[in-house]
Amino acid sequence: MPPTVAERREYGVVGDPIAHSLSPAIHQAAYRVLDLPWEYHRFRVPQGELSRFLAQHPGLSGLSVTMPLKAEAFSLSTEALPRAQETGLANTLVRDDTDRAIRADNTDILGMLDALTPRVKRPDQVLVVGSGATALSAVHALARWGVGTVTVLARRQEATRALAQRAAACGLSTQIAPWGDAVTAEAVINTLPGPVSSATDIRPDGEAPWMLAVGYGANVHRHDTWNAAGGRLIDGRWMLLYQAVYQIRLFLEGAPDRPLPDEGRVIAAMTAVLFEGEHPDVGRS
Repeated sequence: MPPTVAERREYGVVGDPIAHSLSPAIHQAAYRVLDLPWEYHRFRVPQGELSRFLAQHPGLSGLSVTMPLKAEAFSLSTEALPRAQETGLANTLVRDDTDRAIRADNTDILGMLDALTPRVKRPDQVLVVGSGATALSAVHALARWGVGTVTVLARRQEATRALAQRAAACGLSTQIAPWGDAVTAEAVINTLPGPVSSATDIRPDGEAPWMLAVGYGANVHRHDTWNAAGGRLIDGRWMLLYQAVYQIRLFLEGAPDRPLPDEGRVIAAMTAVLFEGEHPDVGRS
C-alpha cells in the first residue's frame, strides 16, 4: 500500500555503471517539493547480483533500475504491471508494505512518449538504433504511439533480428538496416550510450528530421553529424525526467496514472535540476 506522507522512506537507483546517474538529483528535487522525508541513493549492482542486493537491503521501499538489470529486475518481481509484462523488463520496483510483494513496472515506455509527443509529430517510420532493453522499450512505445514501421539498426546481427521479431509481434512493420552502411532517416531513437556518429553513419532526411538521444551526460550534444546536417536533437534528459515522474507516482500513490500533488511544480523543480543554466526545449506551445 502507498506510504503516508510523514513516513521516512529509502529509495535508490541500481545499475552498473551508476556513478553518472542523475536520478538522485531529480528524485530529491521532487521529494523536496512534495515535502517528503525520503532519501534516494545510488547503488552499484553488477549483473546477476540484484537478488542478493534486495535481500541485503530489506529497508528499501523501491528502486529505479537501469542497465544491465532490467530483465533481472522483472524476473525477481512478484507482480508486474502490463508494460513490464509486455516487455519482460522492469525499470521500477516497489515493495508493498503489507506482504512485501515486489511490484514491477516499465516507465521507460511512458517517459519516452512524454519526451516525444509534445515536441514532434508522429512519423510513419522510425529508426531504432541499438538492440538492448531500452531499444525494446522504444519499440513498445512506438507501437503505442501508432507508428507504422520500425527499422532496426544494431551491431549484433542476432540481437537485431530478435528485436525486429519483437517489433513485428507488436504489430509493427519491420525492416533491418545493415550496420556500417550509411542510413538516412526522418526520425531516430538512439538507445546507444554515446552519439551514433561515433558508431555508424546516420543522416537526417525529410522536412523535419529528429533524433531522441536516450543517453545523456557528456555525450548528449556530440551528435555532430546529425546536427551539422540540420537534424533536430531531442535531449534524453526529458525521457529521464518523465519516466522518473511515473516512478514517483508509483512510490507515493501506488499507481502510475495517478498524478502527484502539485505535479506541475514537481516537474518544474526536476527540470531546473536537470537543465541548470540551460534553456531546454519544453515542446510545442
